[in-house]
Amino acid sequence: RAVRSALQSFKACYDREYKKDTKLEGKVVISWEIHEKGIAKNARVLKEKSTLGNAAVEECVRSRLLTLRFPEPPPGSMAVAVYPFLFQGQR
Repeated sequence: RAVRSALQSFKACYDREYKKDTKLEGKVVISWEIHEKGIAKNARVLKEKSTLGNAAVEECVRSRLLTLRFPEPPPGSMAVAVYPFLFQGQR
């Protein structure tokens, strides 16, 4: 839900690069940890699963993800999340 609520900001990462290259499409897969208070840490692009191949979009998505707040994991634990962001231009 936290990711879906911010989809427009992730799309903005893509749209900026899409204006430069209208053939740009694919997915960016991000892995991150959720710590106490729902804070995201250690987000990284899973290059082996990502197909977009655009470092600017990947870094923009990764950094924006770190600003989100997620449901807090059980006390004394952390959660690992992986999410595929799919991007494609207008058809």
